[in-house]
Amino acid sequence: MNDHDLIEQQAVDAAINLDWATAITINKQIIKRDKTNLGAHLRMGFAYIQLGELAEAKKVYSHVLKIQTENQIALDHLDRIAILENKDSKKIGKREIKFDPSLFLEVSGK
Repeated sequence: MNDHDLIEQQAVDAAINLDWATAITINKQIIKRDKTNLGAHLRMGFAYIQLGELAEAKKVYSHVLKIQTENQIALDHLDRIAILENKDSKKIGKREIKFDPSLFLEVSGK
């Protein structure tokens, strides 16, 4: 296993272990080496969603679309972020509506 594969595996392992902050850090390292690494961008965007940092996730997915204009995963996640933002802005009484982004894990691929 080469150095690149090892770092990619560390990023995946961090996500599997729900260590989203570490996943973001590792994926940023990958992107620093290879700015067009779609897998790293997509993983990082998903990690930002998991941390509730929707604005950062939108930036990442928008960047993915600059690399690959028809990337369906990025398009789907941008749609889901819009839903999450809409749900988070609505309130029932004094309680906020919470929406679990992990419900969207049906997307296959990286």
